Amino acid sequence: MAIGAGNQNGIAVTYSLDASSKPSTKTYAWGNNAYYAISPNNTSTLRTPTEMLGRDNTAIIGGGDSIYTIDKDSQLKISGLGDHGQLANGSEDNSTSMVPYSNLRRMTVQQQLMQ
Repeated sequence: MAIGAGNQNGIAVTYSLDASSKPSTKTYAWGNNAYYAISPNNTSTLRTPTEMLGRDNTAIIGGGDSIYTIDKDSQLKISGLGDHGQLANGSEDNSTSMVPYSNLRRMTVQQQLMQ
């Protein structure tokens, strides 16, 4: 299990094996969702842990009113408040869905080549 916290919310990833012994994860979130950070298309406060559909994450971090996840394909995705560029997409708009950050893989490969 992994757990993280934002400004006024919490997130957790649970790990299990499915029927074919393949690893599976589920992401849950709760708390203040004013900027869609923990549940897209909904700004309601989540008073109990609620499964976040479509997020097969392996790592999570809460940051203020934004959330950062890394999925099973090592893709960094960010959602939530973007008024200071937190979404790393060149915008100051909020996002109601997970915004992929495509430069992470390139940076990782370049760093490995430089070593």
